[in-house]
Amino acid sequence: MARFSVTVCVPHVSTPGLLACCLENIIHHEHPDLSAEVLVVDQSPEPLKSAIHARWDGHKGRHTRISVIDAPRIDAGYPIDVAVRQATGDFFCSLDCDAWPVNAAWLASPIEQIHRYGFSFVGCDCDLAKAYAHYGPFVAVNNFYRVSSTDLALRASKAVGFARPVNRDRGDLGYANDWPFHDWCDNGVAANWWVDRQMPGRKLVLPVTRILGRAHDKPDGCVYGIVVDEKVFHLGYGYFQDTVGTRDVCEKRMGPRYMSLYDSFNSQEDYVGFADGLNRAATEFAFVGW
Repeated sequence: MARFSVTVCVPHVSTPGLLACCLENIIHHEHPDLSAEVLVVDQSPEPLKSAIHARWDGHKGRHTRISVIDAPRIDAGYPIDVAVRQATGDFFCSLDCDAWPVNAAWLASPIEQIHRYGFSFVGCDCDLAKAYAHYGPFVAVNNFYRVSSTDLALRASKAVGFARPVNRDRGDLGYANDWPFHDWCDNGVAANWWVDRQMPGRKLVLPVTRILGRAHDKPDGCVYGIVVDEKVFHLGYGYFQDTVGTRDVCEKRMGPRYMSLYDSFNSQEDYVGFADGLNRAATEFAFVGW
């Protein structure tokens, strides 16, 4: 019998290849001590929306079951607010569909840290709210891999919300008068700030341990992907094409080599093997010169 249950929220917008890689690796890297429900919050247009439902709704692994939920608006944080209200797990994980597990510790380890040591949020960049306050404005995409208790995630969602924009006038914020962020600040920053103020427990920020290449033909040297604490691989900017600009804009920003990798997701037959190959290709990360 599973020791804990966990709900995993996977937001999705019109990237079925990335979603397949994410979900197939979630199932492949199941943990026997965890019973997982995966809520895919889909914001795709028709006919892709119907195809996503047909492919994934009701799909199961030994310890995992997948459900697809329709979301009426396109926003990177809004699906988390939707999913956490339907979550039945003891713990709640948000995982972007352009990220996927590297091994079975990706959920088991953060949950053990929360259960044993009382951490509030465990994730890659879950402390960026402070950096935003002191050095902003910048974009802090801090929901792509984060774990907490479901109770804490629900309280943060109801009090502040993970979607943008932040509403200064809501009386339940508790910090409206000294809110340091822009109203358009990225999803999750407000939730982190709320957790800082409520102090339900320390955050555990997981490090980036390896990176996959760089688009050296771009002046800012964009990274193809990152490995977080040897637990999760994240392909950066996976949503960029669909939620920010056209394909031409995406290719101009990221370069043709990145787009070649991005396009290859739609032609894979073995997403587990493909993801393993990307992970193995990543090299040790050194912060100096980043």
